[in-house]
This record gives sequence, C-alpha cells and structure tokens, in this order.
Amino acid sequence: MRHGERLLYLVGGAKNHGWRFQWQVENPKGGLSKDRYALYCGAATYDEAIGLGMKPGVKSGDAYYDLDHGFLHIFPDSLRAETLVEEDEEVEGGAEPGEGPVTEC
Repeated sequence: MRHGERLLYLVGGAKNHGWRFQWQVENPKGGLSKDRYALYCGAATYDEAIGLGMKPGVKSGDAYYDLDHGFLHIFPDSLRAETLVEEDEEVEGGAEPGEGPVTEC
C-alpha cells in the first residue's frame, strides 16, 4: 500500500469505525490552524475532534495533514466491536471475559 493510500485508509477508518487518535502534545502549527489544533488535539476520536473544531474531510481535512506530517497517530481496529467479542470468546489462562488487553498495539 502506497503512503497516500495508507493515510486515506487510516483517516477513513477513524472516521467510519471510531479508531482512536493520539496527537503530539506540542502544537506544531502556525496561523489559524494552530488555533484549531489547540482546540482538537486532546480528542480521542475523529468525531470528537470534529466537535472540537477540526477541519473535516478524509483527504482535505486536518486529520490527513496531521497524520502525513507525524502530528497524529491513529490506532487501527482500536474500537471494533468484533474485536471485543472475539477476545471475550478466546479467553486463555483462566482469565475472565473482558479482562486483559482489548487490542494489539
């Protein structure tokens, strides 16, 4: 998968599936985007970031730009309901369903 395709996959997945976000703490931007970044950089999901003022858009929005420039990390499959169900069904070592890590990092 090419770089641009991977960015679209990650931002699209975050938008459509609620994958988790983590932005760098130090604000790297300037101008109006610096003000927007200060508002949304604590958001944990795409929808939360949009609610806090992030410019929307899978390819034209702030998330794509921030991911491309290393300001944002997106964790694929981090909130997928299917993952939670599968892990609860595959409990090993005597652990109770729902215990232990939900996703891989």
